Order: sequence, then structure tokens, then C-alpha cells
Amino acid sequence: MELKTEVSKLRELSDIAKMQVSALETRQQSREKEVESLRMQVLDYQAQSDEKALVAKLHQHIVALQISEA
Repeated sequence: MELKTEVSKLRELSDIAKMQVSALETRQQSREKEVESLRMQVLDYQAQSDEKALVAKLHQHIVALQISEA
């Protein structure tokens, strides 16, 4: 009887451990997706900044040309 009780408890602990592992794996996948999303946002912001810097540089060049032609 004692062995059956112990086996039952150990199986229960094993089931709990499996559920915890599954929950941790799900959480890890979620974090990986979040990190990838944040990386994409950073790339978008960098591209926008590069474009804005280029527009500003071109604007300055146009203004300089207008002044030199005047």
C-alpha cells in the first residue's frame, strides 16, 4: 500500500512538473515573439529617422541653392 501511495504522489509531482515546463515554454515563446516585434519596431524607427535626416539634408541643400541663385 505504501508503495502505491508513493507512486501516486510521484506521478502527481511529475504531472505538475510537466505543466510547469509547458507553461514556461509558452511564456518563453511569447517573450521571443515580443522581442522580434520590438526589433522590427526599432528597424522601422531607424528607417524613419534616416528618411527624415535625408529630407532635412535635401531641404538645406535646396535652400542653399535658392540663396545662391538669388
